Amino acid sequence: MRRGARLLAGVLLALLAPRPAVADAPRTFALLVGCTSYPFLARSLDAATYDAKVRLRGPAADVAVFGDVLTTTLGVPAAHVTTLVGWDDAAPLTNPTRENVLRGLVRLARTVAPGDRVVFLFAGHGSRVPDLSGDEADGLDEVLLPADVRTFEPDGRRVPGAILDDEVGVRLRAIRDAGATVWAVFDCCHAGTMARGGDGPTRARQLPAAILGTPDVAPRGAPEPEAGAADGGDLRGIAATYAVGAGAKAVEMRLPRGVADAPWRGLLSFALAEDLRRTKGAGDLAALDARLAAAYDAVGFHGASPSTEGERSLAPSGPGAIVPLPRDLPTLAAPDARLRIARVDARGAPLPPARDPFTDARFPWVAPDAADWLLTPTPFEGFHLRPAAWGGGADRELLVADDGPKTLAALVQIARVENLVRLAAAQASTRTLGLTVRLEVRGPGGPGDARPLRERGTVRPGDDLRIDVRNAGARTLDVWVFLLDAGYGVSVLAPGPVATPRLRPGASFAAVEAFVTDTTLGVERVLAIAVPADEAAPPVDLRWLAAPPLEAARARARAPGGSGALADLLMAYAFAGATGSRGPGSADARPAELTSVAWTTAWGTVRPPTWPAGPSARGARVAGRHAGADGPRVATATAVPGARGRDLVLSGDEVVEVVGVDARGTLPPIGDVEALEHARASGALATPIVLRLPADGPWEATYDTDLDGDPDLRLVDADHDGWAERQELRDREPVGNREHDPWMPEAGTRVPWLRASYVAWPDDATAERAVRALRSLAP
Repeated sequence: MRRGARLLAGVLLALLAPRPAVADAPRTFALLVGCTSYPFLARSLDAATYDAKVRLRGPAADVAVFGDVLTTTLGVPAAHVTTLVGWDDAAPLTNPTRENVLRGLVRLARTVAPGDRVVFLFAGHGSRVPDLSGDEADGLDEVLLPADVRTFEPDGRRVPGAILDDEVGVRLRAIRDAGATVWAVFDCCHAGTMARGGDGPTRARQLPAAILGTPDVAPRGAPEPEAGAADGGDLRGIAATYAVGAGAKAVEMRLPRGVADAPWRGLLSFALAEDLRRTKGAGDLAALDARLAAAYDAVGFHGASPSTEGERSLAPSGPGAIVPLPRDLPTLAAPDARLRIARVDARGAPLPPARDPFTDARFPWVAPDAADWLLTPTPFEGFHLRPAAWGGGADRELLVADDGPKTLAALVQIARVENLVRLAAAQASTRTLGLTVRLEVRGPGGPGDARPLRERGTVRPGDDLRIDVRNAGARTLDVWVFLLDAGYGVSVLAPGPVATPRLRPGASFAAVEAFVTDTTLGVERVLAIAVPADEAAPPVDLRWLAAPPLEAARARARAPGGSGALADLLMAYAFAGATGSRGPGSADARPAELTSVAWTTAWGTVRPPTWPAGPSARGARVAGRHAGADGPRVATATAVPGARGRDLVLSGDEVVEVVGVDARGTLPPIGDVEALEHARASGALATPIVLRLPADGPWEATYDTDLDGDPDLRLVDADHDGWAERQELRDREPVGNREHDPWMPEAGTRVPWLRASYVAWPDDATAERAVRALRSLAP
């Protein structure tokens, strides 16, 4: 610490001398910030809450390792690297405080000369606060939380010690305006709610509003996927790499995965350091993005990938460096086709050894911080499954299994998909066959609303997705294209049922076009498997890899016929522990290539709708009485025609507070005021989906899942983050002769509160209409 203070003082003295107009050779300077302790928050919280939700374990190691990579691998002089890490009352200039961070950035702007490069790393907590300047489209500012951050001050409408994204942007542009290029790395969250803390397998680098005391303001619309801490205008000469996009969570965990007693590290910092060691900073930041996305896949991370905005053509190795790109990837996890699982309770705490629902060598039982998936027993003799490394919080339930055999079958399917993804990730830098996979997403606006879909971009239910696969190489290929959905289903996208998988050079499959529903939400991907064709043999057949979501794999029954090296390879990875292979066609020793393109399927932030402009144009607005939670009150209702029919009914006083969705087209005709009033007289609006969106308090969605006219599922989203904290099921059995509350709450819920697919619509067209109706509320 004291040595760092002397270095800092030396830099301050050097600033008194005139700055050279041009450096003799391009130089690199770095400011590395690691916030592990938050002493002022510790004083306002009890020790258990501080340890579980505030204190971090990895930032100090992130700074140390990143600094070592800069000096030993990229050749940056140690005197050019300033670190602000930990907390030492005796060395205040080395603490990662707001003043020290901003002063360090200003100092760099005064130090650099044209042609220099600056690297800025911030590892610690991030958050979002209400935007006071009005320059944020979603109404929220991203903030970095240095170590001296304090709780919210209502009078000043600020979080003391926090650094706004606008402040960071101004200082980065000042460095750029002095002639240097800037690469900023933010290993922190920009939004979301807190993941489970304690000693679980992951910890989110984000502080929730409850800890900081900030107003819990819902975003206006969906967050920009690349918005972050470098917001604020012109990014020429500046590149900012984020651990995750706005609205997602960065995590720290024990890394490398599967290594006993591995240290805690930020996932982005660790992947980046490993990549820079191997590549020596080769290529540009756009290529680095792709490698980091593959590295996240290799570790089994269930969340958003890193993204870089700004000058993606900058080189991580620094100005003027030309380094050949190696063919290997960062090693974030030990090579292992098994899926490690741990038993935890509903709060994520480890459970003592007990009778397990199964014993299987493919799924070894380990401690939670070494697990890939977590299994939680339920009061009803079932089991919840959730991924251990997930950027939306470790408390998300991806699957509920009824018993041991069903849990084992689900794990087999999960392992199949995850191992295929890891196999594709391991080949991300070695593909040479020339197969290209391009995705385009078209929103509700039609052809003019089309845009290319970047790796780990976001699609919304209601979008149309177009997938083009082309053989751009010089060899004939046998190609199979699969959709790996978020429900762990594997379906064939191409070739079609009667088409051949063989693609000549320059040939492509007919474009695959699909309507995006909300049946599965989360990270989904296209996986293309290509192998050089043997012209003397039939095309390789890989249709046997397909399986509906979470259906147990029965490879031998699905794939009769001969075997080959490609089938053996896929069997080893997709069906861990299986021996032998079956499948017509033989890959022999030909090299197989797997290409994966991932995206996230998610609803945007829901916004209460506005009343139609006029009853004659949009619907029939009538006055009536609506039974609210506080009793009957005067209300209005409107039947609003959707894209293909009357899909919505709106109700409320001066603002819309209740929305009914009925894609079946059974609402009364527009203008039939009496029928409309009768249809919604019950207060449930007589629709299969009812959303209640009060200005204050939790939002609630009620579903008639079986369309029998009686709602049977209710989900409550208390913090408007899109996830229900409370789930209630209707009890249809009377309790004696006494009245009772028919709704039975289920604790520990973490499921999307908005989903058209909760309802058993009579056909696909009706389900599609329901998705489009909800899309109008969640653009």
